[in-house]
Amino acid sequence: MPDTGSPGPRALAWGNEATREILYAIAEDVRTRAAFKVCAIEVARADGMLEFVAIAGVREGEQQLLGQASPLAAMYPALALGADYGDFTFVAAEWMPAESLQFISEHGFVPDLPPPASPDAWHAQDMLAARLIDDRGRVRGILYLDEPLSGLRPTPMEFLELSDRLSLQLRAVLTAFEREELSNRARVAEAAAEALRGLSIRAGLTGFLADARPHLVQGLRAEELEIRLFGHQRDDDATLAPGFRTELDDLARRAWERRTVVIIEPQAVWGDPGLGVQARLQLSSYVATRGALALVCVPLATADEPVGYLLVLRTDMRWTEVESIAAQALGEDVGRAIQLAQAFEREQRLVSELQRVDARRTEFARTVSHELKNPLTVVVAHLELLQDSELSAQQQYSVEAIERAVFRLQGLLGDLAMISREVRENELWGPVDIGRLVEESAENHRAVAMVSGIELDSKIVGTGLLVTGSTEELRSVVNNLLSNAVKYSDPGGRVTLEVQHVGNEVVVTCADEGIGISPDNQRRLFNDFFRSTNPEALRRPGTGLGLSIVRRVVEHHGGRVEVQSELGRGSVFTIHLPSA
Repeated sequence: MPDTGSPGPRALAWGNEATREILYAIAEDVRTRAAFKVCAIEVARADGMLEFVAIAGVREGEQQLLGQASPLAAMYPALALGADYGDFTFVAAEWMPAESLQFISEHGFVPDLPPPASPDAWHAQDMLAARLIDDRGRVRGILYLDEPLSGLRPTPMEFLELSDRLSLQLRAVLTAFEREELSNRARVAEAAAEALRGLSIRAGLTGFLADARPHLVQGLRAEELEIRLFGHQRDDDATLAPGFRTELDDLARRAWERRTVVIIEPQAVWGDPGLGVQARLQLSSYVATRGALALVCVPLATADEPVGYLLVLRTDMRWTEVESIAAQALGEDVGRAIQLAQAFEREQRLVSELQRVDARRTEFARTVSHELKNPLTVVVAHLELLQDSELSAQQQYSVEAIERAVFRLQGLLGDLAMISREVRENELWGPVDIGRLVEESAENHRAVAMVSGIELDSKIVGTGLLVTGSTEELRSVVNNLLSNAVKYSDPGGRVTLEVQHVGNEVVVTCADEGIGISPDNQRRLFNDFFRSTNPEALRRPGTGLGLSIVRRVVEHHGGRVEVQSELGRGSVFTIHLPSA
């Protein structure tokens, strides 16, 4: 029957069979070299438990302890009582209090030895252990030796010699621990990288999920895998655990809060103490019915909130504690990518809506100006006839009022026609000091650049840097160039904004050391609503209108804009404007 309450420590939670076989071979080699009957190895898991992963020399102890877990913290008091000899610590049975002896009896293997015949004889509850400590000072496991073949406790010199003799074997155990963790992290990280690599060319969220799924199946070694997003799917869409949508949604949110994954096995549920007894029974029964070894829930989340979860079904392979650690990192990577894809879809919908509204606005202005033009022409013609007639004072007053109204309507039609043509001929132009605009824009953006870790320099060469045009439009040009340069630069980069006379032109140059632009994107860079296909660029907010506005305004002022760029090496935008 499945477990109905909170189970104890999960057994057989660490490592795959190949790694366990390597550790068993090392344990056999250690006991032979050390001239001890028994060698056992425990690994320190991320959940604070010690798990036996290899026991050589005693079949009974292997059957009793292999895969079982006990608290790492509970072992420290016993080890603190011992004498240190190199890598090893020896704790004589008579040095231990009753609590330590009880702990060893419950969580370790105590051989059946005859009472010691002399003080130098090895006692059944003597303990000889080597803490396996990595380069960061963390205890990654413990190696034990028991029952010396001589039947005697080694002398201090023999303990030190033993430590020297086994140093390479102890390092080999530590390396096996680290290799198991790194290989799983690398495999899962590669799955995430493959899933995210094509994001920039995906058709929003749906395309990303379709492309990501096979990579996640391979990376997580899943028999079946389902990606569930909160608020996107109904329970009848589920292919895994149908009928448990609400329970699994809540379970995934709790897992995100605890920064863990949840493992559902035929006999127990691990990682979610908040799951009710009935749901625990039903989910475990579902896994058993599927003939699976585990159904794993991996939260998908950003730094701030969960966006969904992965359901991973395995039928032929245990889910290990090391994989849980790697899967948490994968869930964060995929969660951020999903949020990005959702933001991209929202942005695309917004851009499409803006384009539709803009098209309707332009069409409305064009239609209104066209439909009013003919009747207004008729009104003007008849007004001219009336002005040529003999009129009373009252009639003359009325005709003048009509004339003023017609004049206003003609002005309105002119404005509508201008809007539909997107020109600004009626705007008052004058001399504009581009040097002052550059200085003002640099000052406005300096704080943003500083927060982003970017050095911003401005340089004004010469005086009288005047052009004829609109101050507001040209200010938008300088601001857009500088804003883009800062936005697409990375911390530690440098942005330079410079203006100078070159011949009969005023030339503005904005250079950065940012992510750069591909040749294909450069050809479409100034199109309306164009966004780069570079994933690095898509991660930074934008609408694709800034450079389009720059081109329109510069060309409207009789100038031109140029760009030189290389991916990963930065960009240089150059504006040429006729000097006033």
